[in-house]
Amino acid sequence: MRGLSLRKIRWIIAICTIFFIFNLNDSICQEVIVIHPNVGATIDLDEKIHYGLFPEFYNFSDAQFYQVTPDSIVARIRLWNNSGTSEKLQYYTPFQVYVLASGIAIREALDDKIRESIHKRFQPLYTDMFLADIPENAYCRLKLKDKRTLDAVYYRMKGDSVLFWINRQVVPINKDHLLKIKYWDKYEQKNWVKWFCIGTVAVASYYGAGLTADYVNLSSQNKIWAQFSAASIGCIIGYYISPVVNDRVMAANVIEFRTSRIKRLDTFQRTCYNVRKMKDKIWHTIVP
Repeated sequence: MRGLSLRKIRWIIAICTIFFIFNLNDSICQEVIVIHPNVGATIDLDEKIHYGLFPEFYNFSDAQFYQVTPDSIVARIRLWNNSGTSEKLQYYTPFQVYVLASGIAIREALDDKIRESIHKRFQPLYTDMFLADIPENAYCRLKLKDKRTLDAVYYRMKGDSVLFWINRQVVPINKDHLLKIKYWDKYEQKNWVKWFCIGTVAVASYYGAGLTADYVNLSSQNKIWAQFSAASIGCIIGYYISPVVNDRVMAANVIEFRTSRIKRLDTFQRTCYNVRKMKDKIWHTIVP
């Protein structure tokens, strides 16, 4: 060691450390393990929600488990954020993985019916899938985060933006700016809705004016004029509210983009997880 300077020794330690890290990454990448047949090698978002896995992450994308050493297993978890995705490593003992697998085993297997139910309940996490189902030229009503409401015609997806026809121009709107999209596969103004609104409001106005005239003791001639005027105004009001009623009557599809709701949807699971975590810490303190 006489010929080695302190600087050379530091370089050797640094190179060995880098070599060890690269070997660790290689071992992680090669030894993927399946903690239970029901989830396979990669745990997706549906499986995470159904089996109650990783409840501390509401922005979960997918995860895989890797055998690092005989006594250590690591989960490589991908999380989505505003700039894309990031990775987080979470270490487990074999016993902790066994507990996870036991929890998966007692739940019914994930089928298409359960997946569909999950997609509806946690809709903001599956917006790309729901946007792909919108037919081209579908009439849409958009609600944006800046509280604006726009009427548009759907065109297509382009990266992180959704293209709409608005005032005869193609306008890209980033998905992060959307709160809700309400769309109709085939939008049409139904005549019976228009005439129903006009007739209903006109009749209600006519009889309302009659009751008011009796209450204030108007003469018969003035009562007739009041009822006629009220019915005329009721026709105009009915005509203008008919599109709103028409939107309610027609079957529409709604896509929610507010991911803040997801944090509340699995609050119970996260609470149970935190209680179990605290119980384990107390147990390890009592029984080292």
